[in-house]
Amino acid sequence: MNYIAFPRSKFHLQLLKANITTNLKIIDIYGDGFSKEDIDNLFDDSVEYLRRQRERFDNNPLNYARNFAYNKSLYSKLASDYKKINENFKVILFHEYTPYFRHLIDCVGSENIEIWEDGLNHYLCDHDGYMFYLKSFVKLIQGAYPRRIFKQEDRDSVIVRDRLVKKNLKYNYSTPLFSNTGPIYFVGQPLVNDGSISKKSYLKALARIKQDVSLKFPCEFNDFIYLPHPRELTVNFSDNEILQVWGQVLIPDCAAEEFLDGRSASVIVSSYSTVSFNILFERNFLAPRYFNLNYIAKKLETFEFSGLSML
Repeated sequence: MNYIAFPRSKFHLQLLKANITTNLKIIDIYGDGFSKEDIDNLFDDSVEYLRRQRERFDNNPLNYARNFAYNKSLYSKLASDYKKINENFKVILFHEYTPYFRHLIDCVGSENIEIWEDGLNHYLCDHDGYMFYLKSFVKLIQGAYPRRIFKQEDRDSVIVRDRLVKKNLKYNYSTPLFSNTGPIYFVGQPLVNDGSISKKSYLKALARIKQDVSLKFPCEFNDFIYLPHPRELTVNFSDNEILQVWGQVLIPDCAAEEFLDGRSASVIVSSYSTVSFNILFERNFLAPRYFNLNYIAKKLETFEFSGLSML
């Protein structure tokens, strides 16, 4: 079987590596989640890597007409390209709720589609609420593919692969080393970016987590290290703001899971980052309630995570 995959992150590449060894073509439509070097480091020469244009959306209403023309032309070109995909190929998507991928599914047929886990959001479906409908409407008037644009999930007619429910995906988990005097890590998420919480409330929640973790696991030798999400510091915070609340800011030159693998740590905390889900560690905590994400906490409590606990 031949596979065409549309990953967005290094985590997706790791899933592909653990489950497919040959006959894989990787298509990158985002351009910000991984690099060509990441592909080369994980896969041999049999894996083909291509960049492809994606939909274009601009928040400036003056550009809506231009975006409309661009996207209509793009969909026509993509439909022609997708005709080359036949029953000898499986197309792997890591989510299905954007117009771009709805269009792809309709072009190649749902029988040729597999939806793979996109981290924790795969189980939470954390793209609902009024913002999802508002964003979908803005896309629609800029030429986005219209069919099922307001539908949040589209998994009934496709193969779904994940680690918790279907249990048909393998993954090589990272294993930090426990040390009582090791650093206490917080794995950041772009919650402010995505409008889930204000910057002030985020920093306040971070301070509360630091206080509670210090009381729960007292040790005067721990360093507090903040691992930011790639989209975070460039938009929301300065290093100094995080330093005042948590401690050292460290930006790894690799995925956070890879950075933590084999390193000493005392505690690892995140709001509900997929990174926490991708490591095996005895003091591995999720803290969505600190950020008033109670609906996320309720959903997470319905699953059994290996070694993961709520703070």
